[in-house]
Amino acid sequence: MVNAAETAFQQGLDLYAEQRARIVAAMEFQAQFLPPNSAKPPPNLEFAREPTWEIAFNHFHDRLGLALPKMAKVLPTNRPTGADLNHMVWETLTHGEVGAVGLPPLR
Repeated sequence: MVNAAETAFQQGLDLYAEQRARIVAAMEFQAQFLPPNSAKPPPNLEFAREPTWEIAFNHFHDRLGLALPKMAKVLPTNRPTGADLNHMVWETLTHGEVGAVGLPPLR
């Protein structure tokens, strides 16, 4: 979802906007259960660190200035992102704290 929204954003279409509140809430919900945050996860649920958070965090925090305090604590422990089975490789390099550098403004 985030990769599709980012691709569309770079092409001038803001797919992030409609579900902004849900995406931000989901990121903060997941982050509360990951170190260094210390909430105990609900039974039978596991939360893993994902490289795509770099992309969404960059959009919502660095571009739009929204506060994501729990995710802001998790990301430094997840950097740099590396190759995994899903071939997510360059998220820290391409989106780690870059904001909207190089993108034309949306109309």
